[in-house]
Amino acid sequence: MGLEEKFKSNHVLKLKRCLYGLRQSPKNFYEHLKERLESIGFVQSKCDPCLFIRDGVLCLVYVDDCLLYGKTQDELNLAVQNLKDAEMDLNVEDDVAGFLGVLIQKNEDVTVTLFQEGLTQRIINALGLDDCNGTRTPAPKAPLPKDEDGVPFAGSYAYASVVGMMMYLIGHSRPDITFAVHQCARHTHKTTEKHRKYLKQIGRYLQKTKDKGLILKPSVGGELHIK
Repeated sequence: MGLEEKFKSNHVLKLKRCLYGLRQSPKNFYEHLKERLESIGFVQSKCDPCLFIRDGVLCLVYVDDCLLYGKTQDELNLAVQNLKDAEMDLNVEDDVAGFLGVLIQKNEDVTVTLFQEGLTQRIINALGLDDCNGTRTPAPKAPLPKDEDGVPFAGSYAYASVVGMMMYLIGHSRPDITFAVHQCARHTHKTTEKHRKYLKQIGRYLQKTKDKGLILKPSVGGELHIK
């Protein structure tokens, strides 16, 4: 680091500030951001530590990405200006189109639809179902049981990895596959060909419905602005 000439090999340096990449850096930055948000009137939610609320504005935090929701554009602009006045170095983007891989589409009827077509296509590709015929249901009627004497899983992909991608999909835009993916997740440590076929049906369902998403509808009147 260019310090060899100034310090002997038995010297130890003490950092006065937290540097990017250290184990404690994310926690220190979160506490710094939390302090600034609370200084301008935001209150941390008791249900989700990454949600901060003040009159007219919601702030969702993911590491150093913040998503602001407001009833009016003026309220959003005021919140951004307050953060700047609180000495936060901000890179303000235009009206949000995507956040953490989720495409946010605002519709004419005030509803908002969340899509994850990119992740959905990755799952389909991993399962080798690019040219498959879709199916209308993500799972058979019966639950997926253990298969003690079944043929061991021999797929060309990591079963647990695909299940993990599906779980991320569930949490953001596709709750309709929750039960089916839960059944597959129960068997990640002793997977057989029976479980592979079940997982493949979920992939075929996603192939047919990859242009679908989660629709959110505000319960309070007025236009919803997202920044």
